[in-house]
Amino acid sequence: MTLVVFGRAPEPGACKTRLQPRLGAEGAAALYAALLDDTCRLAATIPGPRVLCVDGDPAHPVLTRLATEWGLSVTAQGPGDLGARMRRAMEPALASGPVCLIGSDLPTLQTADLAAGFSSLARHEVVFGPAADGGYWLVGLRPSGRAHLAALFDDQEWSTPSVLTATLARVSGAALLATHADLDEPADLDRLCAALDPRVGPATRRALHVLGLVC
Repeated sequence: MTLVVFGRAPEPGACKTRLQPRLGAEGAAALYAALLDDTCRLAATIPGPRVLCVDGDPAHPVLTRLATEWGLSVTAQGPGDLGARMRRAMEPALASGPVCLIGSDLPTLQTADLAAGFSSLARHEVVFGPAADGGYWLVGLRPSGRAHLAALFDDQEWSTPSVLTATLARVSGAALLATHADLDEPADLDRLCAALDPRVGPATRRALHVLGLVC
């Protein structure tokens, strides 16, 4: 089984742009680098190949460090919309078994959530982890579900509150996991910092302290 972490190079101005009015470009990039660090740490708890698939320079020093520290290979997402890039990241790995792809900005994600995704693929061809904003934090396929690739990723309207609902209408019988909230908007940041969840990873906790967002 293969786990793909979908992320980007943590360059100021190129990541978490909706948080920049609150944190500045440097602060938003620092927080994202911490989220990515915790996601890669989490990925290391899952057996099998682990791939960090990134938008931006795959040789970025932060990505190189995380890949070395947590045992991931690094690949580029390549061109196209979000669906084309996710399909490109997942499709080759289906030749060797089930594949789950996760986002990299989910501060409360746990090993049990990833394990549940792969376990669900023993009984279902497709699995989703719903996100609180209407998207999804995980999409998984087993090899027998390869025929669903076009329905999952082609001709889809991305970055809307109805992404998961629309996708479920195109793919029948998918399993659903627990809902998690990603960290995109200032309101997401406010909710996270108001009562810091004990599940939040160590790198993200440190970044929130450095940025003066939590005591």
